[in-house]
Amino acid sequence: NNESAQILIISGMNCNHCAANAQKALSSVQGVVRSEVSLETSQAHIFGTSYDKAEVIRAVESLGFKAEWKENQ
Repeated sequence: NNESAQILIISGMNCNHCAANAQKALSSVQGVVRSEVSLETSQAHIFGTSYDKAEVIRAVESLGFKAEWKENQ
């Protein structure tokens, strides 16, 4: 299993509850196998193969956070 994580930068999370909500939203996106959200780094590592990157951003922004894909990955 050589899946590599794509990194999403999430701003606006200020507590573990926020991070948990973001992770839940990310995991609900079709094609996302697993996500790991770090409150400390404001990043999410997204594992999966055939998900829509725009849909991932919409899932996070629907919670009131800002999200953008890390460049050069």
